[in-house]
Amino acid sequence: MMSALILSQPILDEYYKNAEDNFVVEFRDEIQNCLHTVFKVIEPWSYFARALLIIRVNSTESSKTEPSLFLITSMITTSFFPGDLKEVMDIILNFPPNIPSFLIHTSCLFLNKYIYYQVDNKKYDENPETVLSSIYRWIASIPFSSTPHLELQRDSDKIEPSYRISSIKVNLKLFRITTRNLF
Repeated sequence: MMSALILSQPILDEYYKNAEDNFVVEFRDEIQNCLHTVFKVIEPWSYFARALLIIRVNSTESSKTEPSLFLITSMITTSFFPGDLKEVMDIILNFPPNIPSFLIHTSCLFLNKYIYYQVDNKKYDENPETVLSSIYRWIASIPFSSTPHLELQRDSDKIEPSYRISSIKVNLKLFRITTRNLF
């Protein structure tokens, strides 16, 4: 599966830029749903460790980093939320602004799940406001022309009133940034 994701990298960026053709986007969404289901049944630690190693070693090579980030994003659930995810977030926040659209998309999906499950599991490595501030700064650094539409929001019924937390929803059909915080 990782080989298929790596081999699809050369055409992936074009599919993300072409709003009329959603085949690759929809296909990857289905793969992610399947992986999410699989990782509810099997122990993901060995897969997580390998994917994290690939990201650490190849953080500047998007064609190798993105499939591993995609896999890790599929693993995040309420029952599987390792502390090493903070390291993955830090790697993402150090990506340069000129990364390919497909890596922006996968990074935003990861950040969405990271924030969502961090709040649900109450696993704050640091002040949630600080984490969000870092994420907002990273999103703001991405060039407008390659930025997918990012909507920052959080369900108010699942959050403690003392924390202002948002999640990231990615819609690749529009190419602009909007932010909206809900309590």
